[in-house]
Amino acid sequence: MPPLSLELLTIALGALPITEGKGAVLVALTAFQFPLLKGFILAMLGNMLGGIAALIFLEKFAESARHRSYGINRILTWIFERTRIHHSDHFHHWKWATIALFIFVLTPVPLTGVWSGAVAAILFGIPFKKAALTLYAGAFISTAFFAVLIYTGVIAVRAAL
Repeated sequence: MPPLSLELLTIALGALPITEGKGAVLVALTAFQFPLLKGFILAMLGNMLGGIAALIFLEKFAESARHRSYGINRILTWIFERTRIHHSDHFHHWKWATIALFIFVLTPVPLTGVWSGAVAAILFGIPFKKAALTLYAGAFISTAFFAVLIYTGVIAVRAAL
């Protein structure tokens, strides 16, 4: 069996909830020594695939769990209703929900990526298309900023050697 190509590995890293696009672009630019654009595109492709999977899978998982167990149904219903009741006034009836989701995903700190954003979108009941576009816009800008930052650091290190 042939080894997994570095391009596919970068896409896979971008799709994982731990690394997402920022981790994938870090590996692509440093360890794999891809050009900036290639590393960024592959990382974002993986991030997009992971984001769609997260939005679809997490929604279906919650629905399936609700139908299978009365206890899980009560817990999930409590979580969803409590979140929407206690936090809907913060977003003025969802007018600001997409902006808040965008800023959440855009923030370049651990656990604020597409996967966590998908959980937030599902909890707050943001429609699929709006959530997907918001998640990708935030991830695109965050990953692009991170890629340029890493790339300039790689160039500086290579110049110093």
